[in-house]
Amino acid sequence: MYNRGPDLISHNPIPVQILLPSHLLRCLPPPQKKAPVHPLPGYRSLCSFTTQDVDLLVLFLQSQISPPSALTCIPLPASATLDRLRGCRRRILRPFRVLVGCRSRSGGLDPTKAGRGFLVGSPPAMAALVELFLGSSSAPVDWEAEAYPAYGDFAVLPLLVAFFPAVRFLLDRLVFEVLARRFIFGKGYDKLAETDDSRKKINKFKESAWKFVYFLSGELLSLSVTYNEPWFKNTTYFWVGPGDQIWPDQKIKLKLKAVYMYAAGFYTYSIFALLFWETRRSDFGVSMSHHVATVVLIVLSYIFRFARVGSVVLALHDASDIFLEIGKMAKYSSCEWLAVVAFLLFVASWILLRLIIFPFWIIRSTSYEVLLTLDKEKHRFYGPIYYYVFNCLLLALLVLHIYWWVLIWRMLVKQIQSKGRVGDDVRSDSEGEDEHED
Repeated sequence: MYNRGPDLISHNPIPVQILLPSHLLRCLPPPQKKAPVHPLPGYRSLCSFTTQDVDLLVLFLQSQISPPSALTCIPLPASATLDRLRGCRRRILRPFRVLVGCRSRSGGLDPTKAGRGFLVGSPPAMAALVELFLGSSSAPVDWEAEAYPAYGDFAVLPLLVAFFPAVRFLLDRLVFEVLARRFIFGKGYDKLAETDDSRKKINKFKESAWKFVYFLSGELLSLSVTYNEPWFKNTTYFWVGPGDQIWPDQKIKLKLKAVYMYAAGFYTYSIFALLFWETRRSDFGVSMSHHVATVVLIVLSYIFRFARVGSVVLALHDASDIFLEIGKMAKYSSCEWLAVVAFLLFVASWILLRLIIFPFWIIRSTSYEVLLTLDKEKHRFYGPIYYYVFNCLLLALLVLHIYWWVLIWRMLVKQIQSKGRVGDDVRSDSEGEDEHED
């Protein structure tokens, strides 16, 4: 779908300059591929267009893009000069499909003098550069707005990867350290001399407190976005609706994109945290495999338009982890009754969510129900790739669930043998002496 901005087509054709990303030149007819190099890095200049050609160019490019995505067009202000564009990082400019404008004598894109200037691109990818030229808008964000997933949506990921360690550092210093000492040592904790064992226990408490904060916030965010959607309770709607949309030609809401970026940022950060920050446990390799597989699964499910499935998978996983981290903090604080209750809730939620609902509802839908709706003739190439890659990743995640269930079962047996007392985390059996410090 192509949305034209106001007054895009002039009644009198006006010459315009079109700045086209070099990586999209292959979409143009052969005569246009000899365009000269433009001063703006990564772009080439095509000058033989008028404002009446803009619509045709955008529609042609949209037909060549795979997978297809929505395009929108807005006028550029007079301040959209090449100097300002050169100041933008290339990662901001790359997601744009087309940059259309006219060049003034000073070398700027000046739509008020020599003609008209326009930005044409996928709506999510345009937000950063539009704000650069037009300033932030006072209009509220429309979280219900729908658009196709785009690679440019991941431009926010580096910010989130930096956001999580910054927040964790502040919480560690200002909140978790105080709570750990208070719950572990009780009143008068500030008068106790610190030992190596007490420092290790404090660090473990802070680690669990941080994970609890994320999993709780992630679960609340996922549920707030997905609970009222039809596909939360009926997996058939993973693949159909609203209206005549059928997977993979489905748009997703902006708020669902936010859920995905939040999770992608956390698990990307978690890879580095596992290497350089957190306690090194005996299941380090499995944990690293889980984080890497999760990041790959999040990114590919977003690009392959499995976001509806992915949001439910995130909700299923975060729920059981909440109880796990509560149990750990209770154990470190010597609150046995709370540790027992949290552990039993964790076991029950793991069985229900990860070993029953995940394979028999989610994977069943991604491996069987999707085939009932997929137009195999229309998607003969991309359909099978999306299908097999995504399902292989889900099955790999299920294998990790089963592996961890074996460890959980051992803990459960130990608890029964010790008459209800929760044992230490089975992953801690082989922790090294030189654990990571905060």
